[in-house]
Amino acid sequence: MKKGKILLVTLLVLTVSFLAFTTFSFAENKGEEKSVSGKAMEKPIESLKYKNIMGDLGAEYHYLADIGEMIDKGRDHKDGNTLIAAALLMLYAEKDSGKKSSVITGEALLKETVELAGEQKNAKLAMKIADVYEDATFGLGDKKVASDLRKKAKEYEAASSQRAGAGTVIINNDTPYYIRVYVEGYDRGILYSGNVGWVTGVSAGSILLYGYAPYTDYEWGPTTGYLSAGGTYTWNLIFTD
Repeated sequence: MKKGKILLVTLLVLTVSFLAFTTFSFAENKGEEKSVSGKAMEKPIESLKYKNIMGDLGAEYHYLADIGEMIDKGRDHKDGNTLIAAALLMLYAEKDSGKKSSVITGEALLKETVELAGEQKNAKLAMKIADVYEDATFGLGDKKVASDLRKKAKEYEAASSQRAGAGTVIINNDTPYYIRVYVEGYDRGILYSGNVGWVTGVSAGSILLYGYAPYTDYEWGPTTGYLSAGGTYTWNLIFTD
C-alpha cells in the first residue's frame, strides 16, 4: 500500500513537471500574431473570361478564344508561367494583325508579370520575362528592360540566400467567407470559413500576406509581419460588418 502511494505521488510529480515544461516550451516558441479585418477592395477584381479579346484582333485567331479565362487563372493562382504564355499569344496575334485589344495587351500583361516576379522575389520568373522582352521576333525587342530584369533576378537570388532558416505561418479563417490565401506572393489555396491552415517551410524574415474572398469585393491585407527561423506567425482573418 505504501509503495502504491509512493508510485502515485511520483507519477503526479512527473505529470505536473511535464505539463509545466510543455506549457513553457509552447509559450517560448509562440511567434508573432496579428488580426486583420476584411475590407472592400479599392479596385475590385475584373474577370476577363467573358471579354471578347479575340474579337478585337480578328476571328481567325481562334487560340485567343479562351485567353481571358487563361489570364484569370494565371492571376488567381499568381502563376507567372501562365501569364507569360498568355502574353506571348497576345503579342504574336498583335504583330500578325497589326491590332491591339481594348481589354488588355500583351505588353500590359507582361508588365503585370514583372510586378508578380518582384512580389515573389522570383529570380527564375524574372529571367524568363527578360527573355521575352529581349526577343525581337516573338517578344518586345527591348534589350534595356531585359538587362534591368536580369539585374533584378540577381538581387532576388542574393536576397533569398541571405534568409536563413524557415518557419510556419498559421492562418485562422474566423469569417463567414472562404478565402484564397497568398504567402509571399504565392497562392496557398482556399481556406474555408472556420478552418485553420498551416503553411510550412516559409523563409524566415519579413513576410507578405494577402487574401480575398472569391466572388466578393472583400480582401484581407496586404499584411507584413516577421517570421523567425523555426518559429510561427499567426494571421487571424476576421470580419466586422
